[in-house]
Amino acid sequence: MSSVKKRKWNAPGKPLLEASYKVSYMIAREKKPHIIGETLVKPCALEMAKIVLGEEAAKQLSQVSLSNGTVRQRIKDMSEDITAQVVNEIKQSPAKISMQIDESTDVANHKVRWLSRGSVFTHVVELRDEILEFLKHQHSPLANNFEDEQFIVSLGYLADIFSLLNDLNTSMQGRDVDIIQARGKVVAFTRKLPIWSRRVESGNLANFPILDNILIRDGKKLSVEIIQEVKNHLEVLSTNFEGYFSDIDDLTMESSWILNPFSFDISRMSDNDLSKDDFIEFQENPRKKADFERAGMDVKQFWCEQISAYPSLAIRAMHVLVPFTTTYLCETGFSALLNMKSKWRNRLDVSDDMRIALSVTVPRFHALIAQKQQQISH
Repeated sequence: MSSVKKRKWNAPGKPLLEASYKVSYMIAREKKPHIIGETLVKPCALEMAKIVLGEEAAKQLSQVSLSNGTVRQRIKDMSEDITAQVVNEIKQSPAKISMQIDESTDVANHKVRWLSRGSVFTHVVELRDEILEFLKHQHSPLANNFEDEQFIVSLGYLADIFSLLNDLNTSMQGRDVDIIQARGKVVAFTRKLPIWSRRVESGNLANFPILDNILIRDGKKLSVEIIQEVKNHLEVLSTNFEGYFSDIDDLTMESSWILNPFSFDISRMSDNDLSKDDFIEFQENPRKKADFERAGMDVKQFWCEQISAYPSLAIRAMHVLVPFTTTYLCETGFSALLNMKSKWRNRLDVSDDMRIALSVTVPRFHALIAQKQQQISH
C-alpha cells in the first residue's frame, strides 16, 4: 500500500477515492477477478453498514466506486506507481541487481516474462540431462540396452540418482535462499559422492534404496561389473559438478566474511585487496558488532544498512547475496498466473436454477435472523 500513500489519493478530502484504491489493492493481492468488487465486496459492505451503522452510513459507502473497470484502472495506477518507484530505486542503487524473466501468458494470452541469472537450478537440470546423454553413449550395463538382463538394475540405480538430484534441487528452492546457502548444498553433495562410491564397493546400498529393493526382490547381488560402472558414473558425476560449478570455491572466503564478519580471520584476505583497510576498521567498530549480533538481524538487511558507512564492503557483500540462485520466483509466478487463468475460465454466470434457489433462500434467511433476534430478546 506504499504506492497509495505516496500519491495524493489519501488526502483528507478524498476518503472515498482512497477506499476505492485500498479495496482494489486487496482484490489484486488476493488474485481475485476485478468484477468481485461490485458483485460481492461492495454489496457485503453495504449490508454490514446498513445493519450495524444505519442507512446513512450505507449511503456514504455506496459512493465508493468498485466497478469492474474502476478496479482495473486502480490496479493499473498502482502498478505503474510501483514500477516507477522500483525503477527509481534501481537507478539509485550502488549495487548490482538481479532479475528473473521467463515467458508465460496471462488470461488475455499476453506474454509475461521473468529472467533468471546465475541459476543453480538450471545447472542441476542440465547436469541431469547430461547424465542421460552419457549413459546413452556408454557400452555398459548402465546404458540403454533393453536386452541386457541387468537393465532393470540399471533403471533402479538411475531412479536413485535422479531422486538425489531432485532432492538437491528442492533443498535450494525458496524465496530467501541465497547463493551462499546454495553453494553449501552443492559442496555437501559433491563431498558425499566418493563416500557413496566406497559404500557401493563394499556392497552397502544405503544411498540407493530403489536399486537395493530391486536386488532384494529378485534375489540378486551386485555384480563386479555393475559395481565398477556405478563407481565410474559417480566419478563422472563429481567431475561434471566441478565443471558446472567451477567458480564455487571462489565463494569460500567471500561467504566467510559476509556471514561471520567479526570472527573472520583478516589474514586470509590479500594485502592487495583494497577492501582490507575498510574491513579492519569495520571489525574494530563495536557499534557495528552490536548491530550484527542484534536478535533477528538478517544478513542481507545488515549489509544493506552498511552501504553509507562501508560502501566497498556492502556492495561486495550484496554482489554475492542478491543474485537469484534458482527459478523459484519464476515458478511461483507461473503458478499464480495459472491459478488466476483457471479461475477466470471456470467462472460461470448464475444459472436460472440458482436464481430460483436464491429467491427461496433469501426470505428464509431473513426469517431465521428475525427468529434469532426474538430468542435473544427473550
